[in-house]
Amino acid sequence: MTTHHVRQRGDTIIEVLVAITIFSMIAVGALMLMNKGSAMAQRSLEVTLVRQQIDTQADLLRMIHSAYVNDPARTDGPGAQWSRVTGNAYTSGSVPALDNPTDCPTAMPRSFVVARTSPGATTLAVEQFSTVPAAVVYSRVDVNRDVVSRPLAAEGLWVQAVRIPPSNPATGVVAYDLYIRACWESVGDARPMTLGTIVRLYEP
Repeated sequence: MTTHHVRQRGDTIIEVLVAITIFSMIAVGALMLMNKGSAMAQRSLEVTLVRQQIDTQADLLRMIHSAYVNDPARTDGPGAQWSRVTGNAYTSGSVPALDNPTDCPTAMPRSFVVARTSPGATTLAVEQFSTVPAAVVYSRVDVNRDVVSRPLAAEGLWVQAVRIPPSNPATGVVAYDLYIRACWESVGDARPMTLGTIVRLYEP
Protein backbone atom coordinates (compact mmCIF):
# COMPACT_ATOMS: atom_id res chain seq x y z
CA MET A 1 0.00 0.00 0.00
CA THR A 2 1.29 3.38 -0.94
CA THR A 3 0.68 6.40 1.33
CA HIS A 4 0.44 9.85 -0.20
CA HIS A 5 1.30 12.84 2.01
CA VAL A 6 -0.45 16.12 1.09
CA ARG A 7 1.70 19.08 1.89
CA GLN A 8 -0.38 22.02 3.32
CA ARG A 9 0.99 25.53 3.05
CA GLY A 10 0.20 27.92 5.94
CA ASP A 11 0.14 31.73 6.04
CA THR A 12 3.49 33.41 6.15
CA ILE A 13 4.34 36.10 8.70
CA ILE A 14 4.12 38.72 5.94
CA GLU A 15 0.57 37.74 5.08
CA VAL A 16 -0.43 37.82 8.74
CA LEU A 17 1.07 41.29 9.19
CA VAL A 18 -0.70 42.57 6.07
CA ALA A 19 -4.04 41.22 7.34
CA ILE A 20 -3.51 42.82 10.76
CA THR A 21 -2.57 46.13 9.14
CA ILE A 22 -5.68 46.16 6.96
CA PHE A 23 -7.91 45.31 9.91
CA SER A 24 -6.27 48.02 12.02
CA MET A 25 -6.77 50.63 9.31
CA ILE A 26 -10.45 49.72 8.99
CA ALA A 27 -10.92 49.82 12.78
CA VAL A 28 -9.16 53.19 13.13
CA GLY A 29 -11.18 54.65 10.26
CA ALA A 30 -14.43 53.47 11.83
CA LEU A 31 -13.46 55.00 15.19
CA MET A 32 -12.55 58.30 13.52
CA LEU A 33 -15.93 58.39 11.78
CA MET A 34 -17.69 57.66 15.07
CA ASN A 35 -15.75 60.39 16.87
CA LYS A 36 -16.45 62.87 14.08
CA GLY A 37 -20.16 62.04 14.18
CA SER A 38 -20.25 62.45 17.97
CA ALA A 39 -18.46 65.81 17.74
CA MET A 40 -20.90 67.03 15.09
CA ALA A 41 -23.85 65.98 17.24
CA GLN A 42 -22.31 67.75 20.25
CA ARG A 43 -21.75 70.96 18.28
CA SER A 44 -25.29 70.84 16.91
CA LEU A 45 -26.69 70.49 20.44
CA GLU A 46 -24.52 73.35 21.70
CA VAL A 47 -25.64 75.64 18.87
CA THR A 48 -29.28 74.84 19.66
CA LEU A 49 -28.80 75.60 23.36
CA VAL A 50 -26.91 78.83 22.69
CA ARG A 51 -29.54 79.95 20.19
CA GLN A 52 -32.16 79.44 22.91
CA GLN A 53 -30.08 81.57 25.28
CA ILE A 54 -29.79 84.32 22.66
CA ASP A 55 -33.52 84.20 21.93
CA THR A 56 -34.22 84.45 25.66
CA GLN A 57 -32.07 87.58 25.90
CA ALA A 58 -33.91 89.10 22.93
CA ASP A 59 -37.30 88.32 24.48
CA LEU A 60 -36.31 89.81 27.84
CA LEU A 61 -34.99 92.97 26.17
CA ARG A 62 -38.26 93.36 24.27
CA MET A 63 -40.18 92.87 27.52
CA ILE A 64 -38.14 95.60 29.26
CA HIS A 65 -38.59 97.94 26.31
CA SER A 66 -42.35 97.31 26.09
CA ALA A 67 -42.80 97.97 29.81
CA TYR A 68 -40.78 101.18 29.50
CA VAL A 69 -42.79 102.42 26.51
CA ASN A 70 -46.08 101.78 28.35
CA ASP A 71 -44.94 103.72 31.43
CA PRO A 72 -41.64 105.63 31.01
CA ALA A 73 -41.90 107.33 34.41
CA ARG A 74 -42.23 104.15 36.43
CA THR A 75 -39.35 103.53 38.84
CA ASP A 76 -39.91 99.83 39.45
CA GLY A 77 -40.71 96.75 37.40
CA PRO A 78 -39.14 95.65 34.11
CA GLY A 79 -39.46 99.09 32.50
CA ALA A 80 -37.18 100.63 35.09
CA GLN A 81 -34.33 98.47 33.74
CA TRP A 82 -34.36 100.23 30.34
CA SER A 83 -32.09 102.99 31.62
CA ARG A 84 -29.51 100.36 32.58
CA VAL A 85 -29.74 98.85 29.11
CA THR A 86 -29.19 102.17 27.31
CA GLY A 87 -27.25 104.16 29.91
CA ASN A 88 -23.81 102.89 28.88
CA ALA A 89 -24.44 102.40 25.16
CA TYR A 90 -21.84 102.95 22.48
CA THR A 91 -22.32 106.14 20.50
CA SER A 92 -20.61 104.84 17.37
CA GLY A 93 -22.12 102.52 14.80
CA SER A 94 -20.19 99.42 15.81
CA VAL A 95 -19.09 97.32 18.75
CA PRO A 96 -15.78 95.48 19.29
CA ALA A 97 -15.54 92.59 16.84
CA LEU A 98 -14.78 88.97 17.64
CA ASP A 99 -11.50 88.96 15.73
CA ASN A 100 -9.50 86.44 17.77
CA PRO A 101 -9.42 83.15 15.82
CA THR A 102 -8.06 81.05 18.69
CA ASP A 103 -9.80 82.20 21.85
CA CYS A 104 -13.02 83.83 23.04
CA PRO A 105 -12.69 87.41 24.29
CA THR A 106 -13.15 88.03 28.00
CA ALA A 107 -12.80 91.83 28.20
CA MET A 108 -16.26 93.15 27.37
CA PRO A 109 -16.58 96.88 28.01
CA ARG A 110 -20.12 98.23 28.32
CA SER A 111 -21.65 94.78 28.40
CA PHE A 112 -24.62 93.31 30.22
CA VAL A 113 -27.04 90.41 30.33
CA VAL A 114 -30.69 90.24 31.37
CA ALA A 115 -32.10 87.48 33.52
CA ARG A 116 -34.50 86.73 36.28
CA THR A 117 -32.81 87.10 39.64
CA SER A 118 -33.33 83.41 40.38
CA PRO A 119 -34.97 80.47 38.62
CA GLY A 120 -38.74 81.02 38.59
CA ALA A 121 -38.52 84.59 39.88
CA THR A 122 -40.66 87.35 38.38
CA THR A 123 -38.08 90.12 38.85
CA LEU A 124 -35.73 90.98 35.99
CA ALA A 125 -32.22 92.21 36.56
CA VAL A 126 -29.73 93.81 34.18
CA GLU A 127 -26.25 92.83 35.26
CA GLN A 128 -23.52 95.06 33.83
CA PHE A 129 -19.90 93.96 33.69
CA SER A 130 -16.60 94.47 31.90
CA THR A 131 -15.39 90.86 31.79
CA VAL A 132 -17.17 87.65 30.85
CA PRO A 133 -16.06 84.28 32.25
CA ALA A 134 -15.33 81.70 29.59
CA ALA A 135 -18.11 79.21 28.92
CA VAL A 136 -17.58 75.89 30.69
CA VAL A 137 -19.46 73.96 27.99
CA TYR A 138 -21.62 76.39 26.01
CA SER A 139 -22.53 80.07 26.29
CA ARG A 140 -25.29 80.75 28.78
CA VAL A 141 -26.56 82.93 31.60
CA ASP A 142 -26.15 81.29 35.00
CA VAL A 143 -28.72 82.34 37.59
CA ASN A 144 -27.98 79.55 40.07
CA ARG A 145 -25.89 81.80 42.26
CA ASP A 146 -26.07 83.57 45.57
CA VAL A 147 -28.90 86.05 44.93
CA VAL A 148 -27.50 88.53 47.46
CA SER A 149 -23.88 88.78 46.30
CA ARG A 150 -24.29 88.05 42.58
CA PRO A 151 -27.74 87.31 41.23
CA LEU A 152 -26.59 86.23 37.77
CA ALA A 153 -23.51 85.79 35.65
CA ALA A 154 -22.74 85.26 32.00
CA GLU A 155 -20.58 82.48 30.63
CA GLY A 156 -19.44 83.41 27.15
CA LEU A 157 -22.59 85.45 26.42
CA TRP A 158 -23.10 89.19 26.54
CA VAL A 159 -25.13 92.11 25.13
CA GLN A 160 -23.80 95.47 23.96
CA ALA A 161 -25.99 98.45 23.10
CA VAL A 162 -25.26 100.93 20.30
CA ARG A 163 -27.16 104.22 20.09
CA ILE A 164 -28.28 105.03 16.56
CA PRO A 165 -28.95 108.77 16.26
CA PRO A 166 -31.79 109.92 14.01
CA SER A 167 -30.95 111.11 10.52
CA ASN A 168 -33.04 114.22 11.24
CA PRO A 169 -32.57 115.29 14.89
CA ALA A 170 -35.65 117.52 14.75
CA THR A 171 -38.12 114.82 13.74
CA GLY A 172 -36.27 111.52 14.00
CA VAL A 173 -36.47 108.86 16.68
CA VAL A 174 -33.46 107.50 18.52
CA ALA A 175 -32.95 103.75 18.13
CA TYR A 176 -30.74 101.24 19.92
CA ASP A 177 -29.10 98.26 18.29
CA LEU A 178 -28.61 95.56 20.90
CA TYR A 179 -25.87 93.13 19.88
CA ILE A 180 -26.37 89.76 21.54
CA ARG A 181 -23.15 87.78 21.19
CA ALA A 182 -21.95 84.32 22.24
CA CYS A 183 -18.56 82.62 22.05
CA TRP A 184 -17.49 79.24 23.39
CA GLU A 185 -14.98 76.43 22.85
CA SER A 186 -16.57 73.45 21.15
CA VAL A 187 -15.52 69.82 20.85
CA GLY A 188 -13.08 69.05 18.04
CA ASP A 189 -12.67 72.65 16.83
CA ALA A 190 -9.51 74.72 17.06
CA ARG A 191 -11.50 77.90 16.44
CA PRO A 192 -14.14 79.00 18.95
CA MET A 193 -17.81 78.80 18.02
CA THR A 194 -19.61 82.15 17.74
CA LEU A 195 -23.26 83.12 17.39
CA GLY A 196 -25.04 86.43 17.54
CA THR A 197 -27.98 88.54 16.55
CA ILE A 198 -29.08 92.19 16.65
CA VAL A 199 -32.30 93.54 18.13
CA ARG A 200 -33.30 97.12 17.23
CA LEU A 201 -35.57 98.95 19.65
CA TYR A 202 -36.78 102.55 19.48
CA GLU A 203 -37.20 105.27 22.06
CA PRO A 204 -40.87 106.32 22.42
